[in-house]
Amino acid sequence: MDKIVLKDMVFHGFHGTKDFEKEIGQKIIISIELFLDLKKPGKTDDLKDTVDYQEIYKLINNIQARKKYNLLEALADTIADEVLKKGNVKKIFLQIKKPQVLIGGQLDYVAVEICREI
Repeated sequence: MDKIVLKDMVFHGFHGTKDFEKEIGQKIIISIELFLDLKKPGKTDDLKDTVDYQEIYKLINNIQARKKYNLLEALADTIADEVLKKGNVKKIFLQIKKPQVLIGGQLDYVAVEICREI
């Protein structure tokens, strides 16, 4: 199966279980792999035969901006559900990273990864 990748999209989100996370927000980084057959658009060179990744970017930004999620798991699930409704996509792999999480120690980031398919 072929795929389209949108890697490390950076947004300012208001997600988390702590009040300050919902008030001041923080950087979240989302990567998504869209699995679909790219044979037809490879031949036709027509956007209607594939997935418009600008539309996917806007969709993800709108989803993460319209609601303050407690859990990255819930945000990831919502994104996956809505992206899978986009016609040609058969499967997605999604990663959401929070690099500035306060955990009482040092780390690069906390992440949630999910995989969903039709």
